Amino acid sequence: MAKFGQSDIFINRDNRTGISVHSGDPLTDVRDLPPYRIEIWVFGNDHEASVFIAGLEAAGTGNALVHDRNLGSLTANKVVIVGRMDDEVAADAPFEDRVSTMEVPRISADSEVIRRHNEKNSAENRLRSEKERAEVLAILDAIGAAHDYAAVWGDKWARLGKGRDESFTITWTSTQGPFSLTADIQELGQGFLDIRSQMQAMAEQYGCVIDDYWELTFKEELPDAEALRAGIAVVQGLIRDLYEERKRIHHQNFVSRTKMSSKWARMIIAGREEGIRTTVVRQMERASIDGDDIGRSDIHTLLNVGWVERGGRGLMPTKAGIDAAEHKLAKKNKTEQLTQ
Repeated sequence: MAKFGQSDIFINRDNRTGISVHSGDPLTDVRDLPPYRIEIWVFGNDHEASVFIAGLEAAGTGNALVHDRNLGSLTANKVVIVGRMDDEVAADAPFEDRVSTMEVPRISADSEVIRRHNEKNSAENRLRSEKERAEVLAILDAIGAAHDYAAVWGDKWARLGKGRDESFTITWTSTQGPFSLTADIQELGQGFLDIRSQMQAMAEQYGCVIDDYWELTFKEELPDAEALRAGIAVVQGLIRDLYEERKRIHHQNFVSRTKMSSKWARMIIAGREEGIRTTVVRQMERASIDGDDIGRSDIHTLLNVGWVERGGRGLMPTKAGIDAAEHKLAKKNKTEQLTQ
């Protein structure tokens, strides 16, 4: 709290107390001060000073008090001068007996309430976190899993596993069970093929269902930790099988949509004994034989369909490729004969 001395006081005849801490003539003689005690109230900011004046005016000071406030500086804005007319002082009293600086302690009640509230919340959060962790560890111990098998958890739920086929969410009402087990398999539904019916049929064989959001779950809750452990193993294997089936379906669709071209057929027939030579120029692979030439995209398609495989001089036709090539060329020859 600032302490006001004689040099900080000004005589100001426009004020009711006759003095100011902001403007006027410097105080040279204490006998120029009013004949009653002066209190200089210094507040933390101008708002607190305004509230103090509002309180004085609301209470009504009668003939006992007068007060002044002179705005114009950061110091003066937060100072209120109070004259206690009912507390007279002797004409020859020293400055210290006439003027005193009043301190208003700041209790920071709001800050204290906020602090206690935050401490209460922190304590509750810590207890809740400890309880949630204890429940998760109890379940992990019961199913024989390592403690780091739980990636994240909350109130009555946890996410287990670390890989694509090991990412499960379990929920419970008691650590003894029953449990629900759910796996997110949204990746299965991505792509242009609608394979939901095939995936659903496979899931139902293991007592599971796939909802509209591609979440896989058991139709019935798992009654205890042993059933949960077995359920996780079932879902792990099922998810792997689902992805394998998805891969097979997409490949089958790719094969069915890929038609043998005349150029591919000629190259496959020409290379069925010694293979089709491949070269790489500037990281771009090409295959050529008997004047026919194809690039990386065609090579990739032939490999994926299974009409050629790596071997020989670069690519070696497979039996499926030779059969498809012979069929294509025979069909082409028949068409040409009919048009002649």
